[in-house]
Amino acid sequence: MFLGYLLNPFALLCGFLSLALAIYQGAAMLMIRGTDPIYSRAKKIGSAAALVAMALFVVGGILVAGMKGYVLTSGDPAMPANPVSGQVVEQVAGAWLHNYEAHPILWAVPLIALAAMLLGSLAMSARKAILAWWLGAVAWIGTIATAGVSMFPFLMPSSDDPNQSITVWNGTGSEYNLIWMTIFALIFVPVIISYTTWCFHVMRGKVQPPAPQDDHAY
Repeated sequence: MFLGYLLNPFALLCGFLSLALAIYQGAAMLMIRGTDPIYSRAKKIGSAAALVAMALFVVGGILVAGMKGYVLTSGDPAMPANPVSGQVVEQVAGAWLHNYEAHPILWAVPLIALAAMLLGSLAMSARKAILAWWLGAVAWIGTIATAGVSMFPFLMPSSDDPNQSITVWNGTGSEYNLIWMTIFALIFVPVIISYTTWCFHVMRGKVQPPAPQDDHAY
């Protein structure tokens, strides 16, 4: 039964979508850092992977439209952080699209993801590797944001007992905890950004194949 939860068609589709985007992003990086023949192979494979990701993203949206989603029918956003604090959750067909129906501007999120995938494929075919990489980043952000917009306010829906689902309201930490996490983030996030930037600076440029050795050289 556990495998049935993991290996359902929609979960597999999401896995293949993530794989396609990862292949695309990796191919863009290989184009930035590599030369032929790796450059040409990455361009061909990455461009196709972006189109595959587009198709899977659209199919996923169609499947979501017919799936049962979760709707929070009662619950106080100011209630303590406790998933069993009295909230009432119902499962309704097509509920994962309710946020888009209530706020049509949110359709811009999946559209941005699709546009980034298409433009990324075109940029890669046109040998614009750096632009393709950034469009891939936008595609990832748009894809993840689409899931977040669709599920809001749910963070971890419960399949066993919908009423025990974790939402942004009951899953938050205490004020004391959030203050300290903010302080740590302000300290360590700049440190992480700094050494990551330094790593990219050190490893900048293309990786060239080794020069052929002269067997007659002394």
